[in-house]
Amino acid sequence: MLQLLAQEGAIQEPLFELDATICMFIGGTLIPILVGLITKVTAPSWLKAIIHALLAAIAGMIITATTLDGVAVFSRESLVTAFITWITGVAAYLGFLKPTEISPAINRATSGFGIGPARTT
Repeated sequence: MLQLLAQEGAIQEPLFELDATICMFIGGTLIPILVGLITKVTAPSWLKAIIHALLAAIAGMIITATTLDGVAVFSRESLVTAFITWITGVAAYLGFLKPTEISPAINRATSGFGIGPARTT
């Protein structure tokens, strides 16, 4: 059916396709930014690490679940995908977002809300 629609011009070819590897790297780069958005500046680093790991696990599950190769949602591949996404996030944070002051700027801009203890003055 899809081939017939494609021959008739009813279906356009996609501009680009994202495979699981690209999605892992994009997700891994965005996760530290999300952690900065949903946690307070004063949140302990262990809390930020747990939230980062949970978001990486969720991203790994979503990436694996959306592939078309019939892999189960929770499988060895999903664990590997989550781990690679987590490693990418840690590398993006330590190698790019923190040294360029992007992550600290996000933390300062969103210091009034998020998960973590309130700032005491």
